[in-house]
Amino acid sequence: MKKCDAAVIGGGPAGLTAALYLARSGVKTAFVEKLSPGGQVLMTEVIENYPGFPKGIKGYELADTFAEHLASYDVMRISDEVKSIVRKDEGYEIAVGEELLLARSVVLCSGARYKHLGIPGEDMYSGRGVSYCALCDGNFFKGRSVAVIGGGNSALEESLYLARLVDKLTLIHRRDEFRGCKCYQHKCEINPKISMLRSTVVEEIKGDPFKGVTGVTLKALKTGESAGHGR
Repeated sequence: MKKCDAAVIGGGPAGLTAALYLARSGVKTAFVEKLSPGGQVLMTEVIENYPGFPKGIKGYELADTFAEHLASYDVMRISDEVKSIVRKDEGYEIAVGEELLLARSVVLCSGARYKHLGIPGEDMYSGRGVSYCALCDGNFFKGRSVAVIGGGNSALEESLYLARLVDKLTLIHRRDEFRGCKCYQHKCEINPKISMLRSTVVEEIKGDPFKGVTGVTLKALKTGESAGHGR
């Protein structure tokens, strides 16, 4: 059984920062991440609002910089999935893969999950036209018409990235105003490939068992009218 003073679970910016602070304080630290360090930063094409990078930086480059910083300290790296955490008299027994790790304290930095709409067709066509990461799946939609649903920074950033690849993009938001940064809103508004639908929700994702997603059913919140939107 491996032992440490503190186990940091999660390899995103929060987990990397926690492990860095602990290691610098002389705490025997284990850093547990089943995938590559970086978390959702790895799925962001360009980060423009992180201090120190006025021209922006690629998500994977920032993640590599984080990992490189941590690598300069004596930290126990474990690349596997945490299966359970059990409280013991001497601390916490953590099952990581096929191994056991005993830690006096645990820092949970498990990050966030993609938000699902919970509408008909979403689960059925996940991976067959429904995607939650433009950087991961954008190439599948080259030259096609796509819809992006949301009004925050993520939706706007994903739209700007996809607009380089697709023929036409419809950005759908349930409110009158977008919540993302004004600079992203402006870039989307002036992009000739992007059209915006406000006060509109997606009621259903339509598709074909062989072709995948073929369109969506939209509802205008102010009028209550429903209409189809194909691609």
